[in-house]
Amino acid sequence: MPSNLAAALDWAKRGFYVFPCIPGKKKPLIAGGYFNATRDEDMIRRWWTITPEANIGWAPALSGHWVLDIDIKNATRGYETLEVLTHQHGPLPSTTAITTPTGGKHYWFHGTCRSTTRFLGPGIDTKGSGGYVLLPPSHTEEGVYRLANDSSALIADAPPWLMALLSKPPPEKKPAATAAPDLPANIERAEARLRKFVSEGRTAIEGQGGDDLTYKIAAEILDLGLMPETAADLMLRLWNPWCEPPWDADELAQKVENATKYRQNELGAKAEFPASEVFKSAISFSDTIQKQSRFKPIPASDFAQKFQPPEWLLQDILPKNGTIQLTGPPKSFKTFLALDIALGISVGQETFGQVPAAAPTVYIAGENAPSIALKHVPAWRLARGIEGKIPFWIVRTMPRAAVLEEIQEAAEEIRKTGIQPALIAIDTATRALRGLDENSAKDMGLFSAACEYLQRETHATILVIRHTGKDTARGGRGSNVLEGDFDTIISVARYEKSLFVKATITEQRNAAEPDEPFFFKGALTGPSLVFRPIPENDYPSENAEPEFSQTRIVEILRCLGATAEEKAIETSVLCAELEKNNPKANLSRTTRHLKLLSKSHLRAYTVQSGTLLKWCIPNIAAGH
Repeated sequence: MPSNLAAALDWAKRGFYVFPCIPGKKKPLIAGGYFNATRDEDMIRRWWTITPEANIGWAPALSGHWVLDIDIKNATRGYETLEVLTHQHGPLPSTTAITTPTGGKHYWFHGTCRSTTRFLGPGIDTKGSGGYVLLPPSHTEEGVYRLANDSSALIADAPPWLMALLSKPPPEKKPAATAAPDLPANIERAEARLRKFVSEGRTAIEGQGGDDLTYKIAAEILDLGLMPETAADLMLRLWNPWCEPPWDADELAQKVENATKYRQNELGAKAEFPASEVFKSAISFSDTIQKQSRFKPIPASDFAQKFQPPEWLLQDILPKNGTIQLTGPPKSFKTFLALDIALGISVGQETFGQVPAAAPTVYIAGENAPSIALKHVPAWRLARGIEGKIPFWIVRTMPRAAVLEEIQEAAEEIRKTGIQPALIAIDTATRALRGLDENSAKDMGLFSAACEYLQRETHATILVIRHTGKDTARGGRGSNVLEGDFDTIISVARYEKSLFVKATITEQRNAAEPDEPFFFKGALTGPSLVFRPIPENDYPSENAEPEFSQTRIVEILRCLGATAEEKAIETSVLCAELEKNNPKANLSRTTRHLKLLSKSHLRAYTVQSGTLLKWCIPNIAAGH
């Protein structure tokens, strides 16, 4: 019997999308389960190297197949149901089949089919879109999955009668999503949907199925939780003028009424709850998990088993499976530092003084996604000499924290990439908070719940970029409720308008805060800036700022007559004047600070004469 790794690789080479399940069980071993099924050989080797005895799960829909599952466990009578169906409609074609450990059978077919339970009768399920099965030589407590026929048997198309039975709509309608019609958020969604239909050319044209299209458009709008009168009014104003010819108002109202009467779903089947209700179940679920374990006494004998020391992406800086805030004022280069962290982790290159283990990362760019993708990332790669593919992804649309459906969709789409990200960056909190009040502790609590949901579903560390308010000492902008919800807070400060940046870990839940900040300096590389770590001695001295202030330097230059480029003085002369009458004069230190200042906000006062740096008052300043 081949090993499970060899078998998984063999199935993948034959076009099957596989993923690991718990040894001896049907439950997925990895987060996301069949969403992460893949044919990638490297990923498969990695999974089964970690757990050699893992069972082999198969997501049939990804490879264009589905499975007819005949079950005889727990006294179900799948074979009897199948016999009745084949007697009534005709036999099944010869196709690949698998014998399950309990004596059931999986018949494999080409095509698409939704997953169903007992839809065809007792003991018969289907596994297609939204389902998975185990492949040989997987095993459970009952036994081993085996091929029921020759391994070279072909996979047949399902008989027409079987597909006809499965294509019948479910007997029950989908219930309404909300009892409150015409919520502002749902009206806004309907307006946006109608404008999108117009931009896509989805308007009724006489003689080209316009009547049927109008019915479908009305049904879609009613799905969003609108009263028929509201739906008809919106369609009349935003969609009808582009129809050829436009419907009469009474005719359009009749179309909406027909969609109301004869629709499959209940009204509002795809409506959204208000934000306060959207997260109620998620928060209640989170509270339930906590209540089940928070107050349970743990004996000392179980401490080693129940309590684990923290694991780190970056030691004492970024905890694994944690939540991090990177806060700072606008234009303090927070995005550049966040990218340095994310890209450094993705390729295993130094960031914040450490070399992390290489691991996939995802960057949710709510702002400037094109610049990040086409300028910042290429510049970072150029500076680091990184070529080829890297495990780094950008999500160009920020999910709204107020809409659970969007957070769930984001988590699901990340799982579908087939990787398990070590880090997910959210740039910025402000973009994720659309529709919520930053000053409301309740709304910021919803944002925190959204971050925790994303972290729990993806098992990634969540790094949130957040702007500070006017008082930077208070931390992030708005309510400070988040300060207590996050594991680590990194505060970023820019030195005046220079390219020098300081990052200080102000809060660290799982370790002591480092005594010293991290210092960085930006430099133009290719199409963008790239920030490199620098020693503290190379960072401008904030305490000495008055000594080297622009006002003092301009006054010295004026007194020395350096009021034009041809009258510029050398750095050594300016140093001597700055240190005049100073009993603790340090010309080398002063020279170093002047060179730093010449590359930042005092660049306009410098002139490069060959290899010499000279200083003067520019014409624009000389007249003031």
